Amino acid sequence: MAPQVADRRDAFSLLGEFREANKRLAAEYKVLLDEYPDKWVAMSKDGVVATGDSIEEVRVAFAEAGYDKNQLAVEFLDTEPRVMIL
Repeated sequence: MAPQVADRRDAFSLLGEFREANKRLAAEYKVLLDEYPDKWVAMSKDGVVATGDSIEEVRVAFAEAGYDKNQLAVEFLDTEPRVMIL
């Protein structure tokens, strides 16, 4: 089961892990896109935790590995991203 946030220190710790996971995902995005095209990827501060064809598949895999969703960056690596002009 995923860890529970017991107090503010736990929340700040999880937030720090989430921030580091996002930094790592951004830094490795092009490599990840080549390795896992059109896949969902969950990244921790230490590296790839899970990949899959659906977000649910990835969620189950990282939960089984003992990760909390707040520790991870999860993103779909789209080989044909949509461009939006606002």
